[in-house]
Amino acid sequence: MLWSALYSKLDSWSATLGNGDSWKRYSIAYLLFLLAFLSRLLILPMDGGYPFLTFFPAAILAFFLCGQRPGFVCAILSGVCGYYFFEPPIQTWIPTYQSMLSGFGYIFSVWLVGNIISASRRHARNAVQLQKELGERTLQEANENLQLAMDSAQLGIWNWDVTAGSVHCSKRTLECLGVAKNQKLNYARFCETVHPEDRQRVDSQVADCLRNHSSLDLEFRVVWPDGSVHWMAALGRSFFADDSTAQHMQGVVRDVTMRRILEQSVVEHKHMLEQLAEAMPHIVWASDRQGRNIYSNGHWTRYTGVAASESFDHGWLLSVHPDDQALSQPHWERAVSSQSAFSFESRIRRHDGLYRWFLVRGVPVLDTHGNTDRWYGTCTDIHDLKTAQQELAASRAEALEEVKALRGLVNICAWCRKTLDENGSWVTIEEYVQRHSAAVFSHGICPTCQSDAITERMLARKAKGQG
Repeated sequence: MLWSALYSKLDSWSATLGNGDSWKRYSIAYLLFLLAFLSRLLILPMDGGYPFLTFFPAAILAFFLCGQRPGFVCAILSGVCGYYFFEPPIQTWIPTYQSMLSGFGYIFSVWLVGNIISASRRHARNAVQLQKELGERTLQEANENLQLAMDSAQLGIWNWDVTAGSVHCSKRTLECLGVAKNQKLNYARFCETVHPEDRQRVDSQVADCLRNHSSLDLEFRVVWPDGSVHWMAALGRSFFADDSTAQHMQGVVRDVTMRRILEQSVVEHKHMLEQLAEAMPHIVWASDRQGRNIYSNGHWTRYTGVAASESFDHGWLLSVHPDDQALSQPHWERAVSSQSAFSFESRIRRHDGLYRWFLVRGVPVLDTHGNTDRWYGTCTDIHDLKTAQQELAASRAEALEEVKALRGLVNICAWCRKTLDENGSWVTIEEYVQRHSAAVFSHGICPTCQSDAITERMLARKAKGQG
């Protein structure tokens, strides 16, 4: 770890020198040469051998810190100095095979190692630069994608510094709150934008989040400068120091006014439909695609005495006459298979135990794929009509029986078309039938007689005109 820290520090110095003027790099290289020379004088005497003992690391360090050219200058200076002062014969320029080999070998080794170090550092810096550029590009793309997602979702970002009270936010957040873009926002200014009726609730929930280290999730109204009211949905998270002191809270906000308007519209329409269903003189019901009851209006409860909750699913069948339950099944199966309306008559038990006749009707509601989504229908009380029909049928049957009883007993005069009653008097057939039945006669004229009457009238007028 120590070597890593030292390398990082030296690399930082090298980068600083590389960005500076060239004379600074050459000055550092020359200074390293002087330090190496003085160190060599202090370590060993001039004729003590090891002429390049301190020059080699100084030259390598010059290559590392100052670059190739300043490092090569340091290597040449140290090679010449070591050759003259410390390579026997000292302080003379008389070359020997050993001194020349030692001097040139030193310079070549320093140049080779320095070039390897410079190349390695250059490749390393290029790799770091490439990684930095890739990281910046990736970060930029991520920011662009995040901004695109935020714009698509119409979300605004905010960050509240709890200690300072300042709020840093995006333009979308300011637009949602109705605050001008050039205005600075703080928590107090934010509270001023909140609707007075929601201000205490918002402040209380924010305080609870900071106190309980919980997330923020609330909806509230804001009042814009033009007086219009808008609904906002805010999500946030708090961040705390090691001592659990709240530092900042950040999150997103979104304008949900349209959603609130639609929800309110749905509630109002639902209430209107419920009122309409309650105002109808019928039992109104709704079921899912399998025929399980999901809704019944108040007429069902008032008539059957069974709560709507007890009639859900197939609970409504308990109020249907046992003999009619099996009869209604074929109608239902046929309607489901054909996705068509159905109707049948059934008896439904009243709260006092009396069964009355109802006409049950249902129609399917299809979804976007053409499949049955729900069934809506009514139950109409037809008991009085059913009773009247039964009484009428009974009266008709009785009248027919009475008419049948008259066959073979009536004597009709062939001339006056009267009949003889039980008192021996001759009466019209209408009078006789009315005495012995409940039949009522209405007199009219048949088409044939009408035609004959018109013909006779025309002939009579013609004869009168000729006369």
